[in-house]
Amino acid sequence: MVSILSLIASPLLMAGKPGLCFDHVRRIGGALTMYADQYDGLYPRSYEYSRQPTGRYRRINWSARLAPFLPSQSVFRCPADPSRPPIPRLNGVADAQAPVLSYVPNYAVMPTGAGYLHPVSRQDIDDPASLIAFAERQSEGPLKPYAGVSAFLPDSPAPGQTYRRVSLKEVELAVAAKSDQTVKLARVAWRRHDGLSNFAFTEGHVRALALSETLIPSRPIWGDHFYPSSP
Repeated sequence: MVSILSLIASPLLMAGKPGLCFDHVRRIGGALTMYADQYDGLYPRSYEYSRQPTGRYRRINWSARLAPFLPSQSVFRCPADPSRPPIPRLNGVADAQAPVLSYVPNYAVMPTGAGYLHPVSRQDIDDPASLIAFAERQSEGPLKPYAGVSAFLPDSPAPGQTYRRVSLKEVELAVAAKSDQTVKLARVAWRRHDGLSNFAFTEGHVRALALSETLIPSRPIWGDHFYPSSP
């Protein structure tokens, strides 16, 4: 009787919040692939700035770039994410982004709108199946709601600038302090699903991983180097 109930319950558990979030990440990953297909292999920036007719600038979020490739912007919300933060604003102008955004891009794949950083091309990435494109976003604490994550210090090095990978200990301390001032991986919701979090890889597959599994020095899945700064 127990084994029969287990078989019946398994599909129901998969249909719950963790399974739905996994599916949302998969769908957004597919949209990222379609975006690159349409734009000559280039990935979007995590955010960039667009000058408005009023003369003010509006911040354009990566979710707004991928929205045309999705049936609904509701997939940008993880059902297990309880937060409903207001849409960020720049000088009084609301960002162009999904109404609720539970996911955060990896700067090594989707850099900021800084003028010295160029969009990343598929051709820049040797092993896309081993490179995280985006993760689940942490909503607790005073974290920047529009910004991405990086496994490097500094988080967005300029071409030729010296940088290094962050350590597991540095990330653990930043997560405990709920501070993204220096270590940007504090912006990841590391334990949203029973100690795991969902990650989309650049080539399209999704994995649920623990914090320590993403920071193995011999397997740098946040990037073996900072691709936007590549010459």
